[in-house]
Amino acid sequence: MTIFRPFVLKSVDIFFDTLSRLKYKNFNWFTEWDITEKCNLKCRYCFRPHVKKEARHYNEDYQKSLKTILKLKPKGMIITGGEPLMVESFPSLLEKLKKELNPRIIVTTNLSVSENRIKSIMPYVSNYHISLDGLGKVNKGLRGYSGDLIINNMRFLWNNIKDYHENPSMMTLTVLTRENCREEHIVPMLEAIKSIDAGLLASFAVMLPVTDSLSVASDNTLLEETRELLHELKNRYNIITVGSINRLSDKKETEMTAVKCYRQFFRSRIKPDGSIVNCKPSVNIPYFKSQFLEALSRKDFSGIYKVLKRIYKTMLRDPGNPLCLQPCKCEEFIDTFLLQKELDMENRKVFRIMLNSLAEKEKEESFRYITEKINKGFKRELLDW
Repeated sequence: MTIFRPFVLKSVDIFFDTLSRLKYKNFNWFTEWDITEKCNLKCRYCFRPHVKKEARHYNEDYQKSLKTILKLKPKGMIITGGEPLMVESFPSLLEKLKKELNPRIIVTTNLSVSENRIKSIMPYVSNYHISLDGLGKVNKGLRGYSGDLIINNMRFLWNNIKDYHENPSMMTLTVLTRENCREEHIVPMLEAIKSIDAGLLASFAVMLPVTDSLSVASDNTLLEETRELLHELKNRYNIITVGSINRLSDKKETEMTAVKCYRQFFRSRIKPDGSIVNCKPSVNIPYFKSQFLEALSRKDFSGIYKVLKRIYKTMLRDPGNPLCLQPCKCEEFIDTFLLQKELDMENRKVFRIMLNSLAEKEKEESFRYITEKINKGFKRELLDW
């Protein structure tokens, strides 16, 4: 066995690399474009601490990314980063997207840039998700930039965007930590947002990982108090609570376990280098490979057979298998729609516009897939929403 070990290991690599190239059904309703790794802030809870303003060594190929997106032809897009507005050619890339595809584009930004930079993308983007963790020193302490300055830029954006679009939207994204979850932090921020426009939405999510001492969810009592506060404030403000804030009650519920994820068949993700992240292979392949190698090292041929059987059942026999071993919150609203649950105001608007751009043939194909693989009771008229 020792003599053949290099050959066996090479063969295993080739086998799993081939599996990783399998293509799964994807309707590409939405594409998330991680346009850059660069960022001009220093968020204390950033899950990518290597992301920094000076990170010019990253392989970012905007033209390759653009070609990939034009090939996928998504109906809606979420462009994120890093900080998208740090990409010098961002306005011209957006112009090309609108000209070739005209998808509904949402840009996620911290908005900590000049007014001229903000204005440069207004003709192409009508929907904005703004990262904001509080006013003044609260946001500066967590993200490194004054929350008051972001509010000023939000006001500038909202006062000018209507010159370009009839129905623009803007929503804040707040990450809840121990340092911004109290009433004295949240209410002044909501009042400032409301002063821009009473109809603007404010979204709240728990800081991950929840076991980090900075996260609001690291203290069950504090988490419950925050949940109750947001529930009370919903009567006065347009609040959306997303992700774990709605369902965490103790640390056992915060553990990541396998779930059924249906959005992976309706959304795609483009990395800064232009490559496509395929949810299923990128999640399952490393897991199956590690199980296979572990059985191989023990010379456990029964274990090897079991792994291969699981690969066949999970990945080959049923390419519509929704198993995901590493759950994420990306475009979670797609699952909400597919399972016919209640959507929040912002995402209802997203779906209306996106579905209107689907051709009749695309709707029929989507409907067949949804009723066969996801939700037998899905109503066809929802696709004509």
